[in-house]
Amino acid sequence: MNLCKKCGNQIKEENKFCSNCGEPNHMILEQSNTLNNNNQNSNILNNNSQNINQSNNYDQISNMTNNNKKNNMPYIILAAIVILLIVVISVLLIINNQSNNQSNNQSNNNTNKNEYEDNINNNNNNNSNTNTNTNTNTNTNTTDDYITFRGFKIKKNNSFDYKSTTNVLNITNQSYFINLTINAGNFDKLKTNLVSLENEYAKTNSNNSSNSLKISNLQLKNLYNTEIIVGEVLMTKTGETKQAHGTWFIINATNNYVFQGFIINKGNTYNYNDAAIVNTLLKDYQYVGNYTSYSSTSDINSIIKEQ
Repeated sequence: MNLCKKCGNQIKEENKFCSNCGEPNHMILEQSNTLNNNNQNSNILNNNSQNINQSNNYDQISNMTNNNKKNNMPYIILAAIVILLIVVISVLLIINNQSNNQSNNQSNNNTNKNEYEDNINNNNNNNSNTNTNTNTNTNTNTTDDYITFRGFKIKKNNSFDYKSTTNVLNITNQSYFINLTINAGNFDKLKTNLVSLENEYAKTNSNNSSNSLKISNLQLKNLYNTEIIVGEVLMTKTGETKQAHGTWFIINATNNYVFQGFIINKGNTYNYNDAAIVNTLLKDYQYVGNYTSYSSTSDINSIIKEQ
């Protein structure tokens, strides 16, 4: 039994209030407060426990993350190396492509040369191939590979036809007609007397009964590192009105001889660069002696006065 704190009346333990004055049973209140306090303490303990567990979980996660970072570090380094290699290879490919493009552009530029330059290159290639075949098959050479004309043995080019008379060697193909003679003459003296030479040509050719040659505009040119005297020639056959317009040339030979004549291209036009084609065709020759001059005026030394 409990006593009411207000009136002193006895209160049963199970009663919540005093039957006399209605005062709350203080025993029940204390038990309730104790129970509430216990619940609060329990909640606090539970919260602390949860916080501890969360902290532990965070530490575990952090440790796992750090461990994962450590374990993944080799893969990260490997990936970086692979990326670097890809970048280097890409740069090298770009540089190589640029180099190939420049090479292709240069090749395209070379293929766009004028016709006479292409012919020169073809002649050089043919000569190179012929020389290679000659060196490889030394026992198969025949006299057909050369033509002997007025004391000179000249190697033939397979892309040209060669026909000779006593006075003139004609070298022709579909693009060019070359009229060639060989004359005694000092090239160094000739190139310093071009005006006198041109005047003498006018006198000599005026007496030609079969053809009329008008040679003009003589000048010294350096074609492919070779000095060549070039000029403009206009040829008219006797009894015909048709004229041939081409390039006159004088090319140094050997033993005080010169190659002289004219070249006419398929366009029937004057182009002093055509003389370089003749020079290419005459690169491989030998002087074998017994030079013969068909007329005194053909020897150029005789028509150039001494300085």
